[in-house]
Amino acid sequence: MSSHNSSTKRTHIGVVGGGQLGAMLASAVLKAGHQITVLDPTPDCPAATVGAMQIEAGFFDSQNIRALVEQVDVTTVELENIDTETLNTLAQEGAPVIPQPSVVAAIANKLEQKQRYADHGLPTSRFEPMPNPSADGIRAFGLPAVQKAERGGYDGRGVALIRTESDLDDLLPGPSFVEGFVPHQMELGVMVAVTPDGESDTWPVAEMHFNPQGNLLDYLVAPARIPADVAERAQELAVSAVKAMGGIGIYGVEMFWSDEGELLLNEMAPRTHNSGHYTMDACETSQFEQQMRILLGLPLGPTTLNCKAAMVNLLGAQGFEGATVIEGADQFDDNPNVHVHMYGKHDCRFLRKMGHLTALGETVEEALERAQRAAESIIIRGANPI
Repeated sequence: MSSHNSSTKRTHIGVVGGGQLGAMLASAVLKAGHQITVLDPTPDCPAATVGAMQIEAGFFDSQNIRALVEQVDVTTVELENIDTETLNTLAQEGAPVIPQPSVVAAIANKLEQKQRYADHGLPTSRFEPMPNPSADGIRAFGLPAVQKAERGGYDGRGVALIRTESDLDDLLPGPSFVEGFVPHQMELGVMVAVTPDGESDTWPVAEMHFNPQGNLLDYLVAPARIPADVAERAQELAVSAVKAMGGIGIYGVEMFWSDEGELLLNEMAPRTHNSGHYTMDACETSQFEQQMRILLGLPLGPTTLNCKAAMVNLLGAQGFEGATVIEGADQFDDNPNVHVHMYGKHDCRFLRKMGHLTALGETVEEALERAQRAAESIIIRGANPI
């Protein structure tokens, strides 16, 4: 095993997961002259396409997870639905794993995450565990409500919005919980960085807008169009939420700014996050460079926003599947105000995240108009009509 003595300089990062987040981390790591190896079951995964070394194995393949951890100086994760038990054992044996596997496991269980907020007196919508979901149980809780699966949900999966009686016919099966629907002015995203020494920093608050079809992030603008005191409260709440989890590393924290003006925690991810992608082109230090700094034991970089930004997710077009076909993305190669990031996914399907673009501007409105115009001129689809 490579030396895990904390005084030894770390230069080789391991990542469980080699999708787009792993790829964007890999780009930052390789640019800085360090090494990176990812573990991912997809042959030639996105991180490998940008130059990361790859162990081709599944996220619950304990033998290969051990092989990864033993050949690198520090390990991180790109997703939550992984073998945290093996990682925990390795961490107890002295391998540096950031974020801590126990924190990843707690956050991966959305009910446990929600209970942790409540236990720490942090504001979140009222909720009730529902190990065996039933229409009567949800009716008793009160409508409108949101039902969430305890595990495995992301990008709109594992969430059921129950507005009316008729929605009670489509409950998610299996262990879940129900929470009150929060009438809100806006959904906000705050990226948080915490070092092993407990030093923390945040990036400017992003204002998030969701795709109604897929219930996943459609676009965001930064900074959010909210009063300065609300932004400050959002950043403080995000840091408190991460500290309640005892987390180190990079975290994406989502919250509601309610109609009443309250900030209520929704959920967090123990990793870099879609809501922080704008930092790559608009901030002094991107979320990926900051992640690398934390992993390698370097000081945090400044999170200053250099200009207004809007980020749009580039999703797979409807009516196609199969090998990825991209049209129109290269027209922005020389445009200093539009930055297109393709994820190197070999297969495309409807609503799959295939890339994102960030547009910059003097104002949020200018950046957003630029971003939406650019996104409309790019088509990403599968090769085969369905």
